[in-house]
Amino acid sequence: MKTTDLKKWIAAWKDIGTIVLWGYGKNCMLHIEEIKKDYAVEAIVDNDENKDGTIADGIPVMLPQKIELRHKKIVITTHYEEISAQLKREGFEEYVDFCDMRILVSAGSWYQYGKVVLSEVHIAVTTACTLNCKYCNMYMPFHKNHILTLKPEEVKEQIQLLFTYVDRVSNLILIGGETLLYQELDQVIRYICECYRQRVGNIEIVTNGTVLPKAPLLEVLKENQVLVSMSNYQLNAKYQEKFEQVKQLFAQNGVKSYSNADLQWKDFAFPYRKLNLSDAQAYENMNLCNPVFRGFNDSKLYFCHLVWSANKAGIYQEQDTDYIDFRKITAENREEIVLFHLCCRDSGYVSLCKDCGGCSNRNQSYIPVGEQVDSM
Repeated sequence: MKTTDLKKWIAAWKDIGTIVLWGYGKNCMLHIEEIKKDYAVEAIVDNDENKDGTIADGIPVMLPQKIELRHKKIVITTHYEEISAQLKREGFEEYVDFCDMRILVSAGSWYQYGKVVLSEVHIAVTTACTLNCKYCNMYMPFHKNHILTLKPEEVKEQIQLLFTYVDRVSNLILIGGETLLYQELDQVIRYICECYRQRVGNIEIVTNGTVLPKAPLLEVLKENQVLVSMSNYQLNAKYQEKFEQVKQLFAQNGVKSYSNADLQWKDFAFPYRKLNLSDAQAYENMNLCNPVFRGFNDSKLYFCHLVWSANKAGIYQEQDTDYIDFRKITAENREEIVLFHLCCRDSGYVSLCKDCGGCSNRNQSYIPVGEQVDSM
């Protein structure tokens, strides 16, 4: 998205009260309560026939052919590239008739209420990992010789700085490496919940299911309804046995978790080779990839967290256009956060986009999930 697109959205969506959501899944349900505070949701549209006729948080779910969508504002909650292409084929105009959910959440909050709301923020607490996946999208094998693990005080300082200028984060996710290797994870989660719970919609941690969570962590996860996302790489029988053990431990202790076994990995090219794309190709690459998350580490908000990790791993030199330094933000220029969150920079892409293949449908280079390699 470029700033010209944002201006188009602001003009077309001014004073909109009723919307239709497209996509009934995890992302939709994580944000539905927040969206309903400011908008009347007429229906949730989904292409899945099995969801047709169900009710989600009091809202009817239906197939797109069962509702007249003309002259309505459509908010896409998932698979943006695929659904936007479908709508364009039917004559709907992007940013006028439909938009991505993060645009509604962030632009709507700022330009209507003067609130800085970020849809999804990831904070990496450690680059230590139990696995060594060759095509890890956070480049963890390249961190093996210089693992970074933040002190609890450092994480707390980062969170405090984030919420100094951000009013709300819809989805705050703590990641690694392998997040459960972080020994003070329970302390960090308790701090977030005690100090900022009213300003965070959902709190989530990510694990590969190889580390047994300890009692203090299980307790704080249950108390604060923290969601655990378990990435099931299905590497071998031994891994699967441990994964199921971890999964059962969460369930037995009343911790909400979901496992994703339908993973598909794509070859991003970088860092094993560089694509050397042109400016126009890099913009298209970013626009199709459309990362919904932002990374926050080292007091910087990264449009794509992969840039931070690649820089820390020593395999890429980040550019100052790849992030916003919160140490330079003031109360008077908070709009810069919103503009960056939605549009990146005027170029519309981060520097790594010139070499990274991304995860859009345009990249059809599928690779084995979780292929293990020796340290780089």
